[in-house]
Amino acid sequence: MTRQSRRRRGDSARRIVNLELAKARVGEPAYVEALYWRARIAASGDSAERDLRRVAIEFPASRWADDALLQLAQLAMAAGNPTSAFALAERLRGDYPESELRPQAALWAGRAAFDLGEPRSACALLDSASGEGRADHEFTNRVAFYRLRVPRRGPTPRARPRPLPRRRPPRPLRSRTRPPRLRAGPRGSRSRSPPCAPRRRRSVSSVASPGPGSPGAS
Repeated sequence: MTRQSRRRRGDSARRIVNLELAKARVGEPAYVEALYWRARIAASGDSAERDLRRVAIEFPASRWADDALLQLAQLAMAAGNPTSAFALAERLRGDYPESELRPQAALWAGRAAFDLGEPRSACALLDSASGEGRADHEFTNRVAFYRLRVPRRGPTPRARPRPLPRRRPPRPLRSRTRPPRLRAGPRGSRSRSPPCAPRRRRSVSSVASPGPGSPGAS
């Protein structure tokens, strides 16, 4: 089937549903059913979400309300909104305890919980889905596929941050003023003693004259 033929069939189906909506009175089962199917064959996700919310909120006692909540949860997951998907699926399970769609709601709630980083909740919901829908082998296989993504022991413990290194106390600043250095003399030089006192000249008179027996006496 080509894309054009599918589009034509979709347009014709929407025309039929719109005719049924025009015939039925608001609130009648036929009106709610036509509103639900118009959402299922809508050309855009916004149109589908608008009609599904009308079914779930305005007609919660209808037989299509639980199915509308499940479709809304699936649309929320497709739009990348696991928080809304989890709330819608849990609302189906809480408001319609006798619904046949409870296993499907548990599956989608478990997938949403896994995306929200709650593996324990996801594990419990997927186990509930497997137990409640064990009669459908194809469904239990789907649940088992998603169950493999969830660890049984819950979330892995986060690594403890490493302690920051202790800072050493700052060293005291040294004074930049240095004591004057003594200039050393040239290599090999010895320390000189202070200069001697000048020698005294001996006077002529103080010189002893030669004796009579000494040479040089006349």
